[in-house]
Amino acid sequence: MPLLARHATKAALRARFGPEAIINKVGAIWMVHVDQPSAAEIQERQAELQQDLLDPEDCGCCDLMQPQAGDTLIYDDVMCLIEPAPWRKLFPDLNEGGPDRRPQPRSS
Repeated sequence: MPLLARHATKAALRARFGPEAIINKVGAIWMVHVDQPSAAEIQERQAELQQDLLDPEDCGCCDLMQPQAGDTLIYDDVMCLIEPAPWRKLFPDLNEGGPDRRPQPRSS
């Protein structure tokens, strides 16, 4: 799956996740629900996100995992993913899936 642009649009999300996905926005963070949740589940997810944004945990790892403006949260039956992936905040220039450019050992 290609990464989403830093500032996704509803049209781009709809094209990627299809007509059945439920797409909404909390502040500057998109939420994409591909698991067909109830309206109550969506409200609960929004409330959790708003609480996390208002009162974030005080730890370095938590800061890395905290959604930021322009991120997209993708909910499925198993988990919630953040795009771009949180590690990209530390390594934005890392070319995922590119050729391995590390020096290779010489064969004798």
